[in-house]
Amino acid sequence: MTLSTIGYVRLWDASYLNPVTKIPLIHTNENVCLSMNSKVNLYAVGSQAHISIVDPRTSSIVHEIDSVDEGWGVRSLNFDDHIITTGGGYGRLSFYDMRAQSYLTFNTSNDESSVTCNYKETGSGWLNAIYTLSYDESGTMLFTGGGPLQLGLKGSHATIWS
Repeated sequence: MTLSTIGYVRLWDASYLNPVTKIPLIHTNENVCLSMNSKVNLYAVGSQAHISIVDPRTSSIVHEIDSVDEGWGVRSLNFDDHIITTGGGYGRLSFYDMRAQSYLTFNTSNDESSVTCNYKETGSGWLNAIYTLSYDESGTMLFTGGGPLQLGLKGSHATIWS
């Protein structure tokens, strides 16, 4: 499957390099990332404010998820088992549970005034988008990397989560 910037995903026959079908996406702004869950044969597509779950067997979108990054874009995805790990344009790391159809939640601090939210912050910086993420073979450590979302800004970040 390939992703276009004009709002389609295309399924290909890899044996002959022929297109099989073209599936239109509902959310077409800033489609920049795609991830496959080979166990259940589903794809996740990230856009400016949503994650679309595509089933290539039916050539349709089977689920839509709002991004936690408030319109700053889904910039990276990892879709494994029933969890979708999302790196956002606002520098947030989130985990969507397909079985529960909700984001995992976290406490923001350890004291009595803690607030629950559905993302982890990558750290300080001005719009440090997460452009890449990858789990180790055991699935217990996660690497994220990225940098500024806005053109003209400089810098980069790398984080290992355990």
